[in-house]
Amino acid sequence: MTAPVTVYCWNELGIFDKAVEITDVYGPIPPRSTTTPIPTDLPAGKVPLWLGSSWTVIDAPVYPVNFNGLRDELQAKVAEMRWKKETAGIKIAGVNIATGTADQNRITTVIANAQLAGVTTVDFKSVGGWVRLSIGEIQGIAAAIALHVQACFSAERTHSINVAALPDDESAIKAYDYTTGWPATADDE
Repeated sequence: MTAPVTVYCWNELGIFDKAVEITDVYGPIPPRSTTTPIPTDLPAGKVPLWLGSSWTVIDAPVYPVNFNGLRDELQAKVAEMRWKKETAGIKIAGVNIATGTADQNRITTVIANAQLAGVTTVDFKSVGGWVRLSIGEIQGIAAAIALHVQACFSAERTHSINVAALPDDESAIKAYDYTTGWPATADDE
């Protein structure tokens, strides 16, 4: 084993990216790196640039802001929040009811099969434990879940419209609060 070696890496523009310590060096160092240390004590707004045999110091480049990319990232966060709220469950009469897709499908199946079989009450396992419910009560739960899911999608739509309408202003896009305006879930209490 050889002594650790610090290599200084640069990006595709030649601007310093990171320093990496390599503990086992068996051959050439990685591409776009050198063992020549970068300049230290750089003034604000300055960055090291690799010239092929030495470092120099230049003004930090200013990259244009990709506003559509920022909006897309925010839209993805909105969609993720909708999924979390949709599947977080709801409380009905103090009972936690799961609202995930599998739970929704299970309740729909119970209603359809119970009606076909002439069953009037069912044992229902809620998040909090067992309860005996009538088919009418199960239908009420299914309706409450459907309303909850729709409210989640409506909130996502409102946020999506708002995000799309944000101005080309990085601080405005980053400051947008997508965590408000969602329906209550069982986790909110």
